[in-house]
Amino acid sequence: MSDPISVTFVQQPTPHSCVHACLSMITGIPVESLIERFGNHGLSMDEEVTVLVENKLWPYRNMEYGPHPFALEGVYLVTVPSLNLEGKLHRVVVDARTEGYTVFDPNTGRDGRKTYSSDDVLSGVMQYCEVTYLCTRTLRKMRDVAAQQEAA
Repeated sequence: MSDPISVTFVQQPTPHSCVHACLSMITGIPVESLIERFGNHGLSMDEEVTVLVENKLWPYRNMEYGPHPFALEGVYLVTVPSLNLEGKLHRVVVDARTEGYTVFDPNTGRDGRKTYSSDDVLSGVMQYCEVTYLCTRTLRKMRDVAAQQEAA
């Protein structure tokens, strides 16, 4: 059995660091470290996947939502229309491991910012542009090659 993902809310420090904050929520890496590593701008899929795989999380992108975009019990990264930057996208974390859904919007608590809530999942307010399931099983046997090389 693989380790479950622990989601701890992280507020995005800048208007363009929502992906950094979401990655921080699920990996425990400080959001400032991710901004320093990748820059204060939207992250590419390559940068995001790099952080996920480094933390033994395999992203399964759900391109066909079928009857429900959160078919598996687990944690998801979800791309939604931004409520604050017109014409832009925003990233949130959805925890679908409990009864109902818990939405972690990194804009929560930022002055003057609109945010998504857990009620927005079932009410239809939250429109999904991309849904990524974070699988903890696929890479569970992955070796830490960097640590092994340093130890040699």
